[in-house]
Amino acid sequence: MKYLIILFGAPGCGKGHLWSVLHEKLLERVLPEEIAYIATGDLIREEIAKKSEIGLQIAEIVQSGQLVPDSIVDALIANALAGKKIIKVLDGYPRTEAQFDALKAQIDDDTEVIAVFRDTPVDVIMSRIAKRRVCKDCKTTHSSDDGCCPKCGGESLIRKDDAVIEARLAEFEKNTLPIW
Repeated sequence: MKYLIILFGAPGCGKGHLWSVLHEKLLERVLPEEIAYIATGDLIREEIAKKSEIGLQIAEIVQSGQLVPDSIVDALIANALAGKKIIKVLDGYPRTEAQFDALKAQIDDDTEVIAVFRDTPVDVIMSRIAKRRVCKDCKTTHSSDDGCCPKCGGESLIRKDDAVIEARLAEFEKNTLPIW
C-alpha cells in the first residue's frame, strides 16, 4: 500500500508547519527515505532559481500574483510523484479543477489518498505573512522579526510571492476552495 497525503489550505495558512508536525509523526513509523514531501511552491521557486526559460516565465507570473498555468505545474508534480516513495505528501496541489483531474489520473488503485484541510482565518494568515521570511542561503522558511535565519544565521528575506498575498488569496477562494 502507498499513501498520498494532500495538505490543503490557503496560502500562508500553515501547511508548512502542519507538514513539520506530520513529518515527526511519520518518522516514528517509517524511514525518512520512504517519505517524499512535494511542495508546489518549492518546486516553482527551484525552477525560478535555475533561471531557465520556463523559470523566468514562472517568475513573471508569480510576481503578478497569478497562479502558474496548470500545464507547467502538472508537469512539475508528475515528475515529483514519479519516485518510488511509500508516502508522498503534496503541499499546494491541486489548486484548480484541471489540476485535480490531472492528479486523479496519476493515482493508482494501490494508493490510499488522505486529504487534510487547514482552515485558517484571513486575519491570521495576514499576520503570519507579515512575519514570514525565507533564508537567502539555506532557503528555510521561518517567522522572524530580525534579519537572521534561525537555522543557519543567513540573511532572511521577505518571500516575493508574499508581496502579492491578496491576489493569491483571491485565486484560492475562486479556484481552489471549490475543489475541497
